[in-house]
Amino acid sequence: MKTIRITSDLITGIPMIDQQHREFFKRIAAFLECVEAGKCDWVQLGGTYSFLEAYAIEHFDAEKSLMTQAQYPEVVSHLKMHAAFVAQLEAMNPANFNEDDDGAGLRMSFLLVDYLKQHIAVTDQKLARWLKDRHPDQYGQVKT
Repeated sequence: MKTIRITSDLITGIPMIDQQHREFFKRIAAFLECVEAGKCDWVQLGGTYSFLEAYAIEHFDAEKSLMTQAQYPEVVSHLKMHAAFVAQLEAMNPANFNEDDDGAGLRMSFLLVDYLKQHIAVTDQKLARWLKDRHPDQYGQVKT
């Protein structure tokens, strides 16, 4: 598995979003390295799951407030994506599996990589471009 790191194409230019994404990448990169090395135990899996639960609440609430305040026209579809991630995450709760399930870390890895590719790289970028286009005084201008 390739090392996961935040790259310039994933930076939204919205400080609050970028700060939270950086923490997400840092924590997920460590988890993915652990899974790839075959050294991810149930304590690490549980810790990553707990981080993701807290991240989803904090980050998704912050994005919801931002989108609502700015009257983002795609807020409903964006929030549906958040809800889908939370549902998938809940299904990954280590409490639902026994410790003999060697594939739990790998399944969580796939969920996280898919989230990175689909949500952060596409959906959040679209939101950032819209915010900068419609509210350049508050969020900066879209870079062309």
